[in-house]
Amino acid sequence: MSDWTIASARQNFSSLLDACREGIQPIYRRHQLIAAVVDVATYERLQAQANKRPTLADSFRELRQILAQEPTDTAELATMPRLDRHNAFLDVLGD
Repeated sequence: MSDWTIASARQNFSSLLDACREGIQPIYRRHQLIAAVVDVATYERLQAQANKRPTLADSFRELRQILAQEPTDTAELATMPRLDRHNAFLDVLGD
């Protein structure tokens, strides 16, 4: 893996693409990383990982399923009292 500047990447674009077979190729502007060129296999793997990442809604749905499987006397989440201001959520839980 070698470091590329914008100018060298532009002048040696074919070499940059060939170097992607060896690994990720970082491109710098004024010693600051601004881009990275990767091969197709790495790109597809990263895309697959990004698509597998659960959303917050998925996480809450999973939590509700876990809590539904628990016995009713232990299916509550412990909440810590807020010390800096009133927590209206605790009022809702108390109802």
